[in-house]
Amino acid sequence: MLNLLAALIFLIPQGGSIKGKVVADIPDQRRPLPGVVVVLSSERLRDQKLQSVTDADGVFEFNGLLAGDYTVTVEYSGFKKFEQKLSVQIEATVEQNILLQPVPLSEQVTVTDNRTDPVRTESTTPSTITTQNLRDAPLIDQKFQDALPLLPGVVRGPDGNLNIKGTRPSQSGILVSSLNVTDPVTGAPAIELPLEAVDTVQVHSNPYSSEYGKFTGAVTTIETRSGSNDWRYLVTGVLPRPRWRDGSIFGIGAVTPRIAVGGPIKKDKLFFFQSLEYRFVRTNVESLERLNERQRDIQRESFDSFSRLDYVINENNRLTSSFSIFPQKFDFFNLNTFNPADTTANFHQRGWFLALNEQATFKSGALLQSSFSVKQFDGDIFGNSEAPYQITPDRNFGGWFDLLFQRVLDVLMAFPLIILALAVVAVFGTGVFNVIVAITIPLIPRCGRVVRASALAVREVPYVDAARALGFSHARIVLRHMVPNVIAPFLILLSAFVGQAILAEASLSYLGLGVQEPVPAWGLMLQGGAEEYASTAPWIAPGSSSVDGTGPPAGTGKGSVS
Repeated sequence: MLNLLAALIFLIPQGGSIKGKVVADIPDQRRPLPGVVVVLSSERLRDQKLQSVTDADGVFEFNGLLAGDYTVTVEYSGFKKFEQKLSVQIEATVEQNILLQPVPLSEQVTVTDNRTDPVRTESTTPSTITTQNLRDAPLIDQKFQDALPLLPGVVRGPDGNLNIKGTRPSQSGILVSSLNVTDPVTGAPAIELPLEAVDTVQVHSNPYSSEYGKFTGAVTTIETRSGSNDWRYLVTGVLPRPRWRDGSIFGIGAVTPRIAVGGPIKKDKLFFFQSLEYRFVRTNVESLERLNERQRDIQRESFDSFSRLDYVINENNRLTSSFSIFPQKFDFFNLNTFNPADTTANFHQRGWFLALNEQATFKSGALLQSSFSVKQFDGDIFGNSEAPYQITPDRNFGGWFDLLFQRVLDVLMAFPLIILALAVVAVFGTGVFNVIVAITIPLIPRCGRVVRASALAVREVPYVDAARALGFSHARIVLRHMVPNVIAPFLILLSAFVGQAILAEASLSYLGLGVQEPVPAWGLMLQGGAEEYASTAPWIAPGSSSVDGTGPPAGTGKGSVS
């Protein structure tokens, strides 16, 4: 009877439950954890385990539990494992909040001493282009200069010049076989070498070693090819490229044949290498389609020759000689939309380079190199028209000689005003008119440069473009839009020149080369005071006020005429 009663008690649902909330126990920031799996285990459940997933508020719940002992377990990434034993009574609800403790984080960093000896650091590590690189690279003009932008720190600017390490071409040095080939006038490289004559090209971005000579930027070193015991030759680029105009062939557009040959004259003793290159290139300016075919192409023609002899004196001495010539012609140089053929110049250049180089090695490993070189660079510039140069909003007219005239003005500006005035007076004589001419001529270059620069700047402004788009004539654009904006800086400059002209006239009159009596002049007044005091008080020289305009009155101050 008792056994039957106990069985009936266990068959009746008893309805115990466990519920609670899972919270992250973070200092100063406790918050519920959703999506956490809570596991319930007990001997009453035998091998089974109950699971409950927390909701958005971190709440979990187990219902319909038999009375007995249970174990609540929570394992969540980043937190310590939680485990708690609970006792559930008949039809009772046990509330258990779970606080998960975060797992402490720890890292270990090992610092290893790996210092670099500064003495072994090479400051002039170069970037190198080899012969194979020159052959594989798509070079537009088939020149080694076209491959330099492949190296770090070498950039071709909008003007087409190569800027190495942020410097202009005239600030960088170039060495061919350890010899300087820079133009002594412009500072730019003047030599041209056939592509096959170049063995390696190196760019030293930080050439601090004294072996490279004077420079302010980077240094480019070129090693030329030499002959060997094997005969080698190369012929390439013999096929011309046609020039196409309106779908038909119109002459030759470009041809660049190159020949290279090298080998032994006496095996193991004397070697030679010869490279020749002829270049003829026409570059079409598409914006000049309305002009004649021969007036819209920039034409370049050049011939480059490089010869090298190597003589092995003995196992420790080697003598090398090289000779290079590089004449070239540029016709219609700087041809563009604003400068048609008649306004451009032709540039013809001739040059040659001869070098001797002797290398001696010693048992200690030292190397002694002795070099001797002679070079000559000549250039001729002449125009294609003798008409006066004219600047208009949409294009320029006239001949290139206007640019030559600007260079003449530059030469005149190099001399002080008083020196040129003395020269003019010495030629034309004294007098009021001659003094005016003598003072005006030195001031013309200064005014001309300012007016020309202002006109070039105003030509590019939007309102001039708008007037040209409306179809206004050149005369109207110049008179109505350009002259009012050019005259302002001219008047300011003219007012500044008034004081200089007064001082120049006073200086000429004081020296007896200006206006003559009875015409009144500041310099004549000072000259009379000087003669009056010359015998009685020679230490008084009334000239400072005529020179700088700030000295004491004539006859009362000390100074000297200059």
